[in-house]
Amino acid sequence: MRRMLFAVVLKCHLFMLVGVIAGLAHAAGTDIVQVAGSASLRGRVVARQTDGSLLMVVRRDWLVQAEPGLARQMLAEEAEQSRAALETVLTRVDELLAAPAGTFDDSLLAFLRREKQRITGLVNQEPLAEMPFVWLRLPADRVRGVQPAEPGWSQLVQWGWHAGIDQAETLPQRKLAEALAEQGVDTTLPPPSLIDRLPPLAQDDNQWRARVALLQDAYGSTVNFQGTGDLVIRADAEVSIEALLPVVTDMLKGDVGGLLDLLGGGGRPGQAQPDRWLASARSQAGSEGRFRATRVQTKPEQGVVDVESAFEVRLADGTWGTVWRVTQRVDATQPREGLEERIAGDPRVGQAITAIKAFGVVDQETLTEAIRFGAATMEAQEAIDRTFAAFRSDHTLRLDGLPLVVIPQTP
Repeated sequence: MRRMLFAVVLKCHLFMLVGVIAGLAHAAGTDIVQVAGSASLRGRVVARQTDGSLLMVVRRDWLVQAEPGLARQMLAEEAEQSRAALETVLTRVDELLAAPAGTFDDSLLAFLRREKQRITGLVNQEPLAEMPFVWLRLPADRVRGVQPAEPGWSQLVQWGWHAGIDQAETLPQRKLAEALAEQGVDTTLPPPSLIDRLPPLAQDDNQWRARVALLQDAYGSTVNFQGTGDLVIRADAEVSIEALLPVVTDMLKGDVGGLLDLLGGGGRPGQAQPDRWLASARSQAGSEGRFRATRVQTKPEQGVVDVESAFEVRLADGTWGTVWRVTQRVDATQPREGLEERIAGDPRVGQAITAIKAFGVVDQETLTEAIRFGAATMEAQEAIDRTFAAFRSDHTLRLDGLPLVVIPQTP
């Protein structure tokens, strides 16, 4: 009986060990896409369409060596497609430059002229220069499976691509890390963007509208909204006393979220409805045709602050499309001395705290907690601002760069 039990236990352990080994064997630093015909592609899946088709980036040399048959098929029309994409960009740039005076900021017009000169030079090249990476559009009926990359390993691969490490796609993670260390690469830092190594790709009207909106945000005036719950207001708008009265009332009832509203963030949990805050921003954006909206939701019962931000553009049919959207959650129970001092030292916050203390119903512990939540909110907002700035930079370096993903929204 003991032998039988030992055999069963041993078999279970062996089964678990085999499962672990199999899982490790399948881990990879790139996305792996299985394609009909036994091809296995290693690269980065950039977009997945609702019909199941994929847009993928693969290093040119790897594709030619690993899948020569597929490479010949995929690259046969690359030059023609790239040239057509560039010529379309030139036509669109001419349309922007012909807009009435004052439509665009002078710095944006200067950028458009520089890009026109650069792209014209590319179009006139014979043959068109080949870029280190290639785009692959894979129809749904050819995709047999997708295995996402392991995040930490994926960052190493991108560093490997940037540093020119041979076969970075298939090197074991340890060997890749060693090769990068030999070159003095600090892989703890975010890897550089590879956008300047990608060939041009056709952009539809919505994608072009999104790029122009990001350019206007980068080179011209921004259209920003901030708020809590379901309501956002222009970021540069002054909050009136009338708007603060309900918040003060809530604070007198012991609602910590009320003070957070005074501090520029917050919101009472359970009141916000999904995406009504974006509807609020759309209704106020009017003819601007673009906006970035950010809302804060404090959750005292969980000790966290959620900050959500989105960038949207008005499409040709009058509806809105989401171009970028990110949520950042931070622990609001941890002290942030520098930020807390900045908030407590702000004259407007000081006035609000003084007014609340005058009622004598809010103790110092409550105020400290409110300041701490305010600091967490500021930290999350600053992190999201950096994320958006990086996203915007990646998509405004070149007019023929990485196409944007625009998600149309229901009116």
